[in-house]
Amino acid sequence: MEVRMLNTINMETLSIIDSMAKTKFRSAVHLGFVRQHPCIVCGSNMGVEAHHIRKRKDGHVKSIGSRVSDEFTVPLCHDCHTLLHQPNRSEDWFWENCYHGDPFEEAKKLFSITMKRLGIRDAE
Repeated sequence: MEVRMLNTINMETLSIIDSMAKTKFRSAVHLGFVRQHPCIVCGSNMGVEAHHIRKRKDGHVKSIGSRVSDEFTVPLCHDCHTLLHQPNRSEDWFWENCYHGDPFEEAKKLFSITMKRLGIRDAE
């Protein structure tokens, strides 16, 4: 995919960028692919679920009551997924205390593989 820098941005371009930002990627194929991997926290292969990351990060829209794009999913076993969703704990707390890495980087790797396999677009 070729990316070109624009010297000027007109209203039509802003409208296109805005609509792209609101588009959420949905794919049962990708979610199935994510579930085939071991839990990124404990390494278990049992009962792996695809978790949609809602951790705060610049450029990542996080809204209550709406699932984020399937692009931002990582494999978690049932126990780790349950721990993440415990009451009185934020998702930010879980990632900062239970996983020593960047879940967005893991999601990006998995999403890139899916996109290449499906031949949809260059995910890089």
